[in-house]
Amino acid sequence: HGDAERRILGQAPIDLGIDQYDTPQARWLAIQSEDGKILAGLRLMPTNARCGAYSYFLRDAQKGLLPEVPKTVLTGLAPVLEDTWEASHGFIRNMSATGLSQEVCKRLYALLLQTSREEKIVRILGLLSVPWQRWARHNELSVTPFGPSTLIRGTACRAISLEPLRG
Repeated sequence: HGDAERRILGQAPIDLGIDQYDTPQARWLAIQSEDGKILAGLRLMPTNARCGAYSYFLRDAQKGLLPEVPKTVLTGLAPVLEDTWEASHGFIRNMSATGLSQEVCKRLYALLLQTSREEKIVRILGLLSVPWQRWARHNELSVTPFGPSTLIRGTACRAISLEPLRG
């Protein structure tokens, strides 16, 4: 494959809009094509991150700092742990015509697993708008619900907890 995997510290690999979580504490993971196009990516943020009044998306939602997301998005209290990180702003470019999206997705997951080992991440939290069960079937991740199913901007979402399987 000619696509490159890369990690970017504190900066989005494409224009996803800057928000309060784009800080030096963030880690962007990206899959890039030979011609330089970003095909997939996501942002990782340690749950013990702080920047002013903000910490990380799911915790801030639970604290009522994000009015578009219900405070009940999580089951239980949002963790603040060095080895628990949040994944957000995940995307995969629509490449269904070429059949590459599944391959790119697998490579992004592989990069996520590699990064979790390097950063000593034992759990990753996220809010998914796709059926969360698919993550467990296709990847080396143990996936469990971490919140109720909820509507956010008209999209059915659920907070989940991912635990990379160690081999």
